[in-house]
Amino acid sequence: MKVTTERLEDCVINLVIEVEEETLQPALQKAARQASTRFNIPGFRKGKAPYDMVLRLVGKEYLLQEALDEMAPDLVTQAIEEQELEPYSRPQLTNLETDPLRLTVSVPLEPEVELGDYREVHLEREPAEVPEEDIQKAMQDMRRERAVREPIERPLQVGDTVTGRLTLELEDGETKEDEEAVITIPTPEEESLPGLSEHLVGATVGDVVEFDTVFAADHRDPELAGKPAHVTVEIAETEEQVLPELNDEFAVMLGDYDDLESLKAELKERLEAAAKQRSEDSLRRRAVEALVEGAAVMKYPAVAVEEEMDRLVAAFFERLTSARISKNAYLQAMQISEDQFREQQRQTAEKNLKEGLALRAFVKAENIQATPEELTARIERTANQMGATNSSIDSVIRSPEFRLRMANNLVLSRAMSRLVSVLTGEPEPPEEELPLEDMPAPTVNVVETTEGEDEAAAEGASVPETSSEEE
Repeated sequence: MKVTTERLEDCVINLVIEVEEETLQPALQKAARQASTRFNIPGFRKGKAPYDMVLRLVGKEYLLQEALDEMAPDLVTQAIEEQELEPYSRPQLTNLETDPLRLTVSVPLEPEVELGDYREVHLEREPAEVPEEDIQKAMQDMRRERAVREPIERPLQVGDTVTGRLTLELEDGETKEDEEAVITIPTPEEESLPGLSEHLVGATVGDVVEFDTVFAADHRDPELAGKPAHVTVEIAETEEQVLPELNDEFAVMLGDYDDLESLKAELKERLEAAAKQRSEDSLRRRAVEALVEGAAVMKYPAVAVEEEMDRLVAAFFERLTSARISKNAYLQAMQISEDQFREQQRQTAEKNLKEGLALRAFVKAENIQATPEELTARIERTANQMGATNSSIDSVIRSPEFRLRMANNLVLSRAMSRLVSVLTGEPEPPEEELPLEDMPAPTVNVVETTEGEDEAAAEGASVPETSSEEE
């Protein structure tokens, strides 16, 4: 076997494998013997017909294909080993010549990533302040959630509620009707039915309000999205929202609060915690983006993007299934094919891939690891917290997938803390210590994995695949 190579761009190499006749002939002979067991050849029992007879019956092309199906995987594996390559994913046959027999195989290689001088990058943490108006708005929202409705005789205003018949006459002749519709008049910015606020404000009981509109293209109801409609609202009842007074009594009604000030203090604390989390999330996102942007080299085979697209699509439709929405129903509602939906994920897939590769390179550069002992301690704690039974703990501890996921999560958490520390100049926050001797004694027997499995999990803990969606 003779192998020549042609290195392409984007981490792909072509292997041209030329198969000698002395290697091919035994494979053809074997293919002929197998063919003779499948076909009835006059004058011969199955499996006993000579090679020339089988060749005349089925043809050289058939035998060659059968021989290739049998020998090609071994030929490709041998060629890859000879060239000392490390494939990123499955090699693909891109060309086949039969005289002489020559296979061209495209082999995706591991991505190439060279980080820039990320220690020269500086990021500032965004302030996590909560203005007084945000606290007041949150308290107003709490009042609205507990508002009561009372009949009114005055003209309608934003925030009032209308009860009556709502009719939608669509341009295609279809009519949708709700005889007891309940409509709270939104602001123009909040309305999902364009023109509703403009035409209802000022109306009173007994009025019939009519107007033409066009639903937004991204309307939540696919049957209405982007369609023109004639809207009729027959007003039977009108009510206003009466908000409770913002006083100590209101605070006591909400829960374990002594007065309005204690409610306001806890609300402020919750808003500040949320603001700090948003600031931290933003900082982490900007840190990863800076790491990617500063990379001196970022090369990867095209198949890496395709595989990430496959993962995104599979995860999305799995969530749909969990919500009891069929894939076909969703695609029909969005008026796109599955291929079109998949192509829509390309930009996100490329972003995820680059971020994942940069983080993996950062983990390697900073020598961030998770030891087998740490993994065991964390798995034991997780099992105890879950109150798992003997069999379930047994299953968790034995599962290489769970152990690897635990290792990946731990390494990723440490990598993000280190990256933020490096780019902001802030000290790394202390990590919770979980020494084995301080762990609570398991209530059941724990089945340990072997040392080799522990090391494999720890070494495999680079960085999990990243996504723009937190999963």
